[in-house]
This record gives sequence, structure tokens and C-alpha cells, in this order.
Amino acid sequence: MKRSRPVARRYVTKPIDPIIEASVYVEQAGRNKYKIQSDQLERIGEQLRGRRFSVLHTIIMPLMVTAFTLFLTSFLQYVSWANSVSLQKATDLVDNARRAYERAADAIGKRQYATATFFPSLKDLARETKPSVEPETNARDVKNNVKNRKSAEGSPLRASAAVELEIPLYKSDLDKSQRRYASYYTQVQHWNENYDRMLADIEYTLDRPVFSQIQKEVQTTNRRLFKTIDCSNSLTEELKRLQFNSDSLKLRFAAIDQCFKNTDDALDKLIDDAKQTTKLVYDEQFSQQYKYNLKRLRMVENVFRCYMLGRINYYTDQKELSILKIPDVWESWRELSPIPVPEVQNTEKMKTRAEKHFKDISEKCDSL
Repeated sequence: MKRSRPVARRYVTKPIDPIIEASVYVEQAGRNKYKIQSDQLERIGEQLRGRRFSVLHTIIMPLMVTAFTLFLTSFLQYVSWANSVSLQKATDLVDNARRAYERAADAIGKRQYATATFFPSLKDLARETKPSVEPETNARDVKNNVKNRKSAEGSPLRASAAVELEIPLYKSDLDKSQRRYASYYTQVQHWNENYDRMLADIEYTLDRPVFSQIQKEVQTTNRRLFKTIDCSNSLTEELKRLQFNSDSLKLRFAAIDQCFKNTDDALDKLIDDAKQTTKLVYDEQFSQQYKYNLKRLRMVENVFRCYMLGRINYYTDQKELSILKIPDVWESWRELSPIPVPEVQNTEKMKTRAEKHFKDISEKCDSL
């Protein structure tokens, strides 16, 4: 039996890195303490890292990462601070506008109510309303009241039900007319004392911020021209006829003041004539005109409130626009602007928004 010859096999081996010897001396320096000594520590570190020492990876890259981290942190802090300041400014603007609206609306409502109730109370005071009572009848009524009180002493409920009303109704109506008569002059005084302040608040909190966005000044009032305002027409048309800006809430408030003055002048003339003749003289035409003036005042007030609320909503929407967003940063860098700004500080965009606001609010409120 023949044996087969062995087959020679070839093995391919990978080259082995040369062995690098390093000497390390370890000495015990105390209990659980050891001291390592070697003059080849750098060489050992290179072998452990698997690469040689590199200035780029060891020094430059860490410095670049540190600088980028510092820049990013500073930028985020700036964005947070800028957003806080802008948002607080926008919030203060809305709060001041709301306070100005509440003061003006409250004053207009009270003044309108006092004016509406003044003429009826004036007619009641000028007319004799006390009924004539015979002495015998008066004495008999007093005796009956005393008798009813004695019979109802047992129970408060019975007493209140049994005793007749001792205060005549005409006396109650007279007191109400006197209160309304006095309230009218109180409201006129309050209006005149606070008119300038309310006018200034409306200008600074509701007009100037939006007018500055379209780069226009708020016009001043002209008493001589405002006396020619026809309150039976739309205030928008009247202001445009007098070449005033109808978008100004300040001018609209001044026009409402003139409408109140027109009604007050008619009432004052009526009272002056009554003082001279000791008799209140008015005709049906005056009564109808008085009612029509009150109706027009209510319509003008509703339109004015609509304009003011629309302006407040416009400022409220700017709170979101005052926040710096990533697209704002990108647009600022694309335009090579040194500091990114929120949209509310973009002149062209805010001018377009303001003009659109004027158009939309005019179409909405003037149709009331």
C-alpha cells in the first residue's frame, strides 16, 4: 500500500508591527501608593493613542470648538435678552392702549347717558307735578295711616303690608329728576377737566406708534375748523372734508367732543330762554332734533369704539412680531446686517402692515 505524499501548504501572515520596548520602573512609595518612573512616557503615550502627536487635533481643534461654543452661547443670550426687551415693550404698548381706551369709553358712556337723561328731567322740573290735596282729605289719610300702624304692630311683615305709602310718588320722581339734572353738570365738569389728558393719552398710546411706522406725524386739532363739523354725517367724511387724517383716533375723539358741545349749546340756550321767561318753551322740532342728535352720538361712539379696539388688536398682533426668529437671523446675515432685528423693527414690512390696518379697519367700522 502506497502512502500519499504530503501536500505542502502556504500560510500568509500579516506583518507584525515591530516590538518597541519600553522600560518602566514601579516603586512602592507607601501603603497603596506607587511611583512610576520612565524616560519613555511620551513614546508610550503615542503607542497607546495609536497616532503621533498633532498640533491640529491637540491644540487648534479644541480652541475652535471652545470659540464656537462661546459664540453660540453669547448669541443665544443676546437673542433671549433682545426678545425679552422687545416683548416687554410691545406688552406695555398694548396695556397703555387698553387703559386709554377704557378711560375714553367710560367717559363717553357717562357723558352720553347724562345728556340723554337731562332733557326729560329738565321738562319734569319745569312742570308742576305736585297734586293738589284737600286739607280734610289729608287729615283723614293721616288718621287712617296711624290706625293701620297700630293694627300692624305685631308683625313687621304685616306692618309693611298694612301701612300705606306715606311718600308721594311725585316726590320720588322729583328727586330722580333732580339727581339726573345735577348729574349732567357733574359729567360735563368731569369731561372738561379730563378732556386734555384723555386726548393726549389717545395720541401717545394709540396714534403715534402706528403713525411712526408709516413715517407720518399726528395732526393737531383746530377748534375753529372743528366747529364746522356736521355730526349728522360720517366723521370719516367730515374729517376728510376738513383735510384731516381720518385714521387718527385723537381727531375722532376731538370730533366727538364737538358733537357733545353742539347738543350742550342747544340745551344751554333753552335754559337761558327759560330763565328769562320763567317758562320752559320748546317745540316738537326741538324734541325731534334732540333725539336725532342722541341717536347720531350713539352711532359715532360705536364707530369710535370699533376703531379703538381694532387699533388695540393691531398692537396685540405685534407682540408676536417683536420676537426674533431664525428666519429673521438668516435674512439679516444674508443682507450682511451686523445685528439681526425682529420683523416689528423692519421699516418696510411694518409700513405695509400699518397701511393694510388702516384700510381694513376703515372698511369694517365705517359700515356700522
